[in-house]
Amino acid sequence: MEAGNYKDALSLLEKSLKMNIEVLGGDHMSNAAIFTVVSNVYTKQKEYEKALMQLKKVEQIYLQHSNDPLLQSEHIGNTYLEMARVLNKSKDDVQSNLLEAIEYQSKAVEAFSGLEKYADTDYLAGIIMQLSELQDKAGQVEDALESLRVVEKIYKNNYSEVHAKTCKVKRNISLLCLKSDRNDDALNELREVEDLERALYGESST
Repeated sequence: MEAGNYKDALSLLEKSLKMNIEVLGGDHMSNAAIFTVVSNVYTKQKEYEKALMQLKKVEQIYLQHSNDPLLQSEHIGNTYLEMARVLNKSKDDVQSNLLEAIEYQSKAVEAFSGLEKYADTDYLAGIIMQLSELQDKAGQVEDALESLRVVEKIYKNNYSEVHAKTCKVKRNISLLCLKSDRNDDALNELREVEDLERALYGESST
């Protein structure tokens, strides 16, 4: 697959999947890993609809297995992230796919938020940041702002307010405020950014 021989890769994966289903059954968890790799091959070929179809099979397998809800949440969370990524790449029916990508990204946020090891972590903040970018791209500026506020809270808890990550997200918040014609809010945010940058980088910083 690294050499770009996608046809051979898909043929091998299909054989592997067929054997797996014959031995372990169609809904076995190990099939999900194969479907995920098949999806990756289709994504590399820019066949996004086929890639998404494979990921939906993965989703169904994980939803059928509830023996370990914590493990299930992590697996299905990663699947939702991949579904959102594929939909965002697709050039067909862009707005509809973008809205669907937001839906899956939101599901990923929900899945990871429910796991103690990811709660209030930079990893979760990154997923929410991606959600905000998708919401902004779709013109959902207020939702994007709300998502960034959650990221800001996580960074403040993890690093304090005087930190480069907190400063960066506050700058993004100010830009979204400008987009939604909330000029006073944007100005207040930028004044805070100015104070933070002065504290972080000194008076002579550009």
